[in-house]
Amino acid sequence: AEIAQCPSPRHLIVDNTTEPIVKSLFSDDILNVFYTFNLIDSQDRSKDMNQHAIYLLDPYRRYSIDCLNADYSYGKRYKSATVMFLPGLYDEPWKYLMQNPNFVQAFKGSKPHICYSLGFFSYEPHLFITGAYPSIPAYYSKLPQANELKEYQIEKAVNSMMSMCILFNELPVIRYYNSEIAMTLAKKLQDRLLGYARSNVNFNPSSNRTIFMITDRTMGMFDALCHYDTYRYFV
Repeated sequence: AEIAQCPSPRHLIVDNTTEPIVKSLFSDDILNVFYTFNLIDSQDRSKDMNQHAIYLLDPYRRYSIDCLNADYSYGKRYKSATVMFLPGLYDEPWKYLMQNPNFVQAFKGSKPHICYSLGFFSYEPHLFITGAYPSIPAYYSKLPQANELKEYQIEKAVNSMMSMCILFNELPVIRYYNSEIAMTLAKKLQDRLLGYARSNVNFNPSSNRTIFMITDRTMGMFDALCHYDTYRYFV
């Protein structure tokens, strides 16, 4: 719906996180919706300043934010722009972008659009994943230099779980396995959901609350030895 309201012709600009997501959603029909489709650092991007740009970016990729800011550092790369972020902590990069007067003039809004529907991916029937493949070594590493990656993976997981709750209109009762990782995820998810519910009047979850269970790979000693191709064997 957000894309349909954008003026035509429109350019879709993505980064390395969102490019595979868009390709999986649109298949070969993407150019039937958009005039061009390019990575944000591609040299093939259109330089037509009289057209509209749609940026679909990962807010955790500082390089993507810097490229977006560079588009409006010396005037306006495009006449107008729509900015869409994957779920995440976008406040700091957004403050950085809003300090650019050319960007503010092109954007003509106050906040980016958050694509909660892209916060998780279907992997198998009834199974969704966050796409955070290196999360296990990040969660359990004892190295001090892994702390930043650990926080990133935790935020990515929390935002994915929050996206699912919002899309299914649920404010669940959260239960978690008694481990540090599971407890951290549960508390962050609870705080994030309650904050969203307070600030969004259109969020009206059912009074019959579901149970959201957060587990931990350390629950099962067999997991480390299991090499089956599908996740259903872990359940």
